[in-house]
Amino acid sequence: MKRLFVSLIIYFCFSAAYSQTPPQNPQPSGLADSSQIYIQEIISSKLPVLIDFWAAWCGPCRMIAPIIEQIKADYKGKIKVMKVNVDKNRDLAAYFRVSGIPAVYIVKNKIALKNIRGVQPKEVYIEAIEEVLKPPESQTDSTHVSDSIK
Repeated sequence: MKRLFVSLIIYFCFSAAYSQTPPQNPQPSGLADSSQIYIQEIISSKLPVLIDFWAAWCGPCRMIAPIIEQIKADYKGKIKVMKVNVDKNRDLAAYFRVSGIPAVYIVKNKIALKNIRGVQPKEVYIEAIEEVLKPPESQTDSTHVSDSIK
């Protein structure tokens, strides 16, 4: 239910603003920082997006930085990795309700599917990514058809 709510918020709040052709000299609107650029990248990405919320002063953030960089290299072409500085992009951090850093979110098809907080072993991030990349199970049993959203 929470995933659906987040998905709907992303879709309704930002899709209308980005579905129009931008003016020649765009003026900042809505978000007070560069968060709108990140939102555009997230909602337009064909790949799942791993978002690493961090800050320069955050020691734990520096601890996971090499893990995130390795993931970026290992999953090139399979996922998009974005590093979002919470000090410079407060609106985006607030939107995702980031209350502590490091915080890693994985968004696919405008839905925040995974939320990993704090320093975790590399395997935790890999497991979350693999779960998101896993193709949906095909519905061969007709009893499951009634469970789908139409």
